Amino acid sequence: MARIKNAVEGDRRHQEFNARIREKYPDATIQCECYLRDASGKSVKDPISEERRRVDTVVIEDGKAQTFEVTSPTADKTKQIEKEINIHTEGGVFIRDRTTRDLIPVNGVSEIVRILK
Repeated sequence: MARIKNAVEGDRRHQEFNARIREKYPDATIQCECYLRDASGKSVKDPISEERRRVDTVVIEDGKAQTFEVTSPTADKTKQIEKEINIHTEGGVFIRDRTTRDLIPVNGVSEIVRILK
């Protein structure tokens, strides 16, 4: 039951954040759950965990992508960010724009956004 509650709360936080980000960046493209990819468009795995990284929210504007990890005030995101850094080191520094299909360079590691209940 706790997993369902966490999923519902997580969805609520994402919706709240995405509404805020649309106001802040009205001309940007907002996309969710995007995999980090290399320059050829292939999704890149963390060499340690052998897992891919799907970032929560991506703001695409002026040919660049800013990524965000939306979470609760107390969630430990250390492992996720470490995985993301490993993937960046392996060349996973792009996302694919679902509208244009273009590869868009990512501006650094995802910003962690903590949203209260």
